[in-house]
Amino acid sequence: MRNRMMIGLAALTFAALGFVALGGGGTYTAAAQTDSFSEGQVKSIEKIVKDYLLNHPEILVEVQEAYERKAETARADATKAHLPAFYKTLTDL
Repeated sequence: MRNRMMIGLAALTFAALGFVALGGGGTYTAAAQTDSFSEGQVKSIEKIVKDYLLNHPEILVEVQEAYERKAETARADATKAHLPAFYKTLTDL
């Protein structure tokens, strides 16, 4: 679990910093719906995000932890959803 978390955190950090360092990338810029912002505003926002992440890297740990909680909840929900069918299979033996 710890290794998976560290790998996920490293990937998240790399992706976040790469996204900011490369100016947001075309795909992410479109996904963020920056149509309502000018190019200068987008650059300013990207700089703010980059500066914030560099000055507060602990936020990436919080993001990773939130992701892990959400993923664990999704796994638990999927397991619970499959239990009735699994129980039925066992009782039909």
